Amino acid sequence: MTDIFISYSRKDIAYARLLHEALKENDFETWIDWQDIPPSTDWLNEVYTAIEGADTFIFILSGSSSISEICQFEIDHADKNNKRLIPIMIDDVNPSQVHPVLAAINWIFSRTNDEFQPAIEKLIEAIQTDYDWIKAHTRLQLRALEWERTSYDKSFFLRGTDLMGAEEWLTRSGDKQTQPTALQTRYILASRRAAIQRQRVTLGAVLLGLLVAIGLGFVAWNQRNEAVSQSNLRATSQADAEAASTLAVGESWQRATAEMQAVSESYQRATAESDALNRASVALSRQLASASLFQLEVDQELALLLAIEAMRENATNEADGALQRALVHPGRTLHLLLGHTGNVYSANWDPEGLRIVSSGEDGTARVWDGQTGEILMVLEGHQGAVTSAIWDINGSIIASAGKDGTVRLWDASTGLEKVTIKAHPSAINILAWGPEKNMLLTGGEDGYIRVWDAATGAALVEFFVFDQPITHAAWNGDGSLIIACTDNTVKIFNAKTNSEVLMNLDISIAVALTFVEWSHDGSRIALGDFGSIYVYNLPEVFALDDEVVDLIDPIRYDHAVPAMMFAGINHVDWNANNTRILSVSGNGTAEIWDAESGESKAFLLGHTAAVNSGVWSPNNEMVATASDDGTARIWKSANGFEVSKLTGHRGPVLQVAWDPSGTRLVTASADGSVRIWAIEAVDQLSSATAFLQEFSSWSPDGSLLISGPYGYSIW
Repeated sequence: MTDIFISYSRKDIAYARLLHEALKENDFETWIDWQDIPPSTDWLNEVYTAIEGADTFIFILSGSSSISEICQFEIDHADKNNKRLIPIMIDDVNPSQVHPVLAAINWIFSRTNDEFQPAIEKLIEAIQTDYDWIKAHTRLQLRALEWERTSYDKSFFLRGTDLMGAEEWLTRSGDKQTQPTALQTRYILASRRAAIQRQRVTLGAVLLGLLVAIGLGFVAWNQRNEAVSQSNLRATSQADAEAASTLAVGESWQRATAEMQAVSESYQRATAESDALNRASVALSRQLASASLFQLEVDQELALLLAIEAMRENATNEADGALQRALVHPGRTLHLLLGHTGNVYSANWDPEGLRIVSSGEDGTARVWDGQTGEILMVLEGHQGAVTSAIWDINGSIIASAGKDGTVRLWDASTGLEKVTIKAHPSAINILAWGPEKNMLLTGGEDGYIRVWDAATGAALVEFFVFDQPITHAAWNGDGSLIIACTDNTVKIFNAKTNSEVLMNLDISIAVALTFVEWSHDGSRIALGDFGSIYVYNLPEVFALDDEVVDLIDPIRYDHAVPAMMFAGINHVDWNANNTRILSVSGNGTAEIWDAESGESKAFLLGHTAAVNSGVWSPNNEMVATASDDGTARIWKSANGFEVSKLTGHRGPVLQVAWDPSGTRLVTASADGSVRIWAIEAVDQLSSATAFLQEFSSWSPDGSLLISGPYGYSIW
């Protein structure tokens, strides 16, 4: 094991040498690759092994390292192993090119000679924080990886004081920034189960010995009686024979007495061992229950698994309480949907809330059963990433758009491709069904928006917005108008007459447009830029030809922005009755506004990285947000109170969507997974034991398969 792994771009090797020497002077052992050789499987495995064995992962952040593919691999592997990551920024970088894991944590700045020494001091302070904890994290992760790579060989289990120390380490993880990995947790729990099994085998051997001793005692007693009988028959024999018989009886009695005493002592020892095992089982159950409560607000899935293991170990009141709290906690994972490789860009419910379609970097769209989490079909055909996949209003057709510039239409029942449309020469950024049947809107990197007949694939209308990528476009409520924007241009088009609506729209007040959205009734539009939202009231009837629509007096909402960070509005969502607006920002905040006055009604503070998506629940009582910090969160819309933090994703959460009933959410993540979450807590159980009766057994590798009447499916 080493103290530190240093990740850097070859262009920054001079700084890497300075950093290496500074750490060496402070007695830290570092692993750094000085070789400028092409990557190979063996070389990359060596790098990964070094990352696994390091306590801290330092990343030299620069313009070149932020776009380095090898650096991205190294960060991904460090994140997979829950390593403590410390970025040191040595020159200016494009925030959009920074790895999401690094974007979510604090940076140390070392851009000038004057900043170098203070940066080293801050770095050493960070390395020494929770030093013993991090050392134990590395040691346990290495042992867990060795166990995993040997096909879960039982000889690698923790034992004795090592096991007790690991369990105590796990219970203290609740307030630590560097959390245990899922593999570490499985390894510790599997080691404890093996230890309990060994104890039970030992107890069984003791009980078997006790039974043998009792049997021998009875044999001795029978021998004594037989000796007495023989002695009586030989009562008339010689005196020396009589004396010998008497002596034999005495010896036999002594042996019987000794055997009975041994039986009694063995029984006492067995009883004491049984009591000790029971006390240890109760203590372990309580320890696991305590760890579950610590994890409840950090990692709900781990909290549930710990509570389950506590109940399986011993059904103490503490374990029962921990399991019930984990079960009724709002925002628990119902199903983990695995299949995509790479980012999952979108996940959307069908109109009935029965199925989900997702789109991914791997070039596929996938359809899932929303009730069971089972994969129903894989839609393949795009030559590159699929950026969006959506249902039509009836749930009978799925439209998908990709970076290959095509739109593909699929039969939602069979998965067969119906129509392929070459919509744009490059990537498609916008895909939206119109209110009317078979009308489909696309917006591309080429600066055009187009409307298509989904039944035939024919182009109906085409509008040029600006010589920049389309950042957003949307239909109004009746499908007569389309609004579209680029970084510095916004236009409205009449989809019926194939003409542009002339507007006196002053957007010079905006820094750079990031989002545009109609109200549901089509009477207003909301524009987002870097830190503000502008809401324009629209006339009831749009003028055409040479008449100009006056849109020069917007309501401006200034999004609350912490002084440490300034970022754009990433998403805007109107509530169902158009009285409130939800905005989410790249600075990690979200805000709810009064749509009439522009007054801020609630400030949603809790995310630690950019918020990518925000949506209202169907009943307007809650909003959900998704963030680069790896969480989705649920908030009360009335006061901004955080109802639940949805944890479990191992990468940025890119999208969140409510089901039509408002009782479930689906999230799409850069970790390659889709998750379905239950928002309404299950009814309080009279006893958690009833829940456990529905569980299947643990698998040999220590991972849990759960099935039961409450909709759980954890793999």
